[in-house]
Amino acid sequence: MDMSVSRKMKACALLSLLVLIAPDCSSITLSSAQNVWRDVNAAVGRSFPMPPKMVVKKMNTPAVYSPSRKTVSVDEGLLDLCDSFGADSLNAFAYVIAHELVHHYWEHGVSFMGDLDFGLGISSERHDADRVLRYESEADIRAGFFAQIAGYSALERSGHYLDVIYESYNLDPHLEDCPCATYQSGRRFQRK
Repeated sequence: MDMSVSRKMKACALLSLLVLIAPDCSSITLSSAQNVWRDVNAAVGRSFPMPPKMVVKKMNTPAVYSPSRKTVSVDEGLLDLCDSFGADSLNAFAYVIAHELVHHYWEHGVSFMGDLDFGLGISSERHDADRVLRYESEADIRAGFFAQIAGYSALERSGHYLDVIYESYNLDPHLEDCPCATYQSGRRFQRK
């Protein structure tokens, strides 16, 4: 048997096993959110740059990565919103966290003049719209993969999670000067 075929078969078997032994995803607390954070960081498998700190606080956006602060800030309300998904609560949270961690580990935003705090408003002088679209699309695609590798079934329903999150936070996915604009483009990978 071809070695690359054998590796692919092993990877598929491992992914299937991870789906079967997914953690209990029935409720989300600060403690379970920290467990998701740990699990997804481990699934990414990178030690450089150092993992960011997760900060849970009141905000008007669901989650945001700050390159200058090396933090992922999560709105307290996102925990409640994810909890409303019932058995999918941790799956939804894992997808959001994985998305923000991709921004960190793939160093999205650090090559701009100054800082690009995703989701907090970006002036047109500080970013290239095509680059933001590429970063957001990459974060969407990799988020599903890393959340799944971490043991969360986030891939299949990620489009639904995003629909509810965008509606709950009154985010307009059609704004051209906001990372939210990439929502529609990223969804092409999540919808059948």
